[in-house]
Amino acid sequence: MASTTVKGRTSTGTPGKRRSPIVRSKDAAKLLALTGTVRLPDAEFAIAMFGFPLILTLGYDLDLFRARVKDGRGRRAGFPTAALIAISAIARYTGSLPSALKVLRGPGVWDLCRKAWGSFADVAPLPPFPPERYRLGYLRDVINEHEEAMAALKESFTGGSVRMAQRLGNLTDSEGCLLRVDPAHTVFGDGSILRPMTDVMEHVNELTGEVEYFGSRATRGAPRVQKAVRELNTDHPGQIGINFVALHTETPFGLVTLGVESTLAAEQWAALTVLERIHAHAGTGVHTLVYDGALTGWV
Repeated sequence: MASTTVKGRTSTGTPGKRRSPIVRSKDAAKLLALTGTVRLPDAEFAIAMFGFPLILTLGYDLDLFRARVKDGRGRRAGFPTAALIAISAIARYTGSLPSALKVLRGPGVWDLCRKAWGSFADVAPLPPFPPERYRLGYLRDVINEHEEAMAALKESFTGGSVRMAQRLGNLTDSEGCLLRVDPAHTVFGDGSILRPMTDVMEHVNELTGEVEYFGSRATRGAPRVQKAVRELNTDHPGQIGINFVALHTETPFGLVTLGVESTLAAEQWAALTVLERIHAHAGTGVHTLVYDGALTGWV
């Protein structure tokens, strides 16, 4: 095994394989010139997630929810709920949980994640190695077994995001002006269709009554099928998936996502739900909503 040094840290690697260093982005222009995109490298995003205060808040609020409903499910020792949420966010960024764990196991990445995590006060240090994939099942099971758990996470996320936007100068208490749209008091967003997590389709043969699967490569057992998909013939007819709505505000320091929601039908009701959640935290800080034709008039 050969050793590779990244930011003053040494880790082992396979001889002959080139390791990509962890690139620290100075600004969008330099990142664009270096990589051809302003998208953060996966490793840098992962490190940032473990130092993101809102992740700690989400984990704390989810643990409070579990205590309130007296959920007896034990947490895997050594990995706080917030750390599991951070890894889930990284998986969304990289495209899959296996790819996220691969990034975390890269040379020096987990040590830098642990260092970022250690910047929080009164938190136990993370274990010296990233978790195995099965440990992430804890987070999935808690959310799947309690619908209120996801609601608690969305409420916590919006509250933390609004506070962040206010610290950056947006959505502060102010009287609105009907003659001028102020970007600092504007919320904007749109809906999109997220593809199903799997393309496998389930069909019941009307002649035989047997369940048939299409598009599966499984060689044994029943394949995984995402049965919760959007209703057809609503908006965007013909597209199968889940309607996903996100509302944001643009601060002088960048965009802040304020809330998200999903629905299996038309998106306008989900958008209004997110807006009401934002208004509950921002109050008179929200003056204007910019959206497409799904929402019109006064809200």
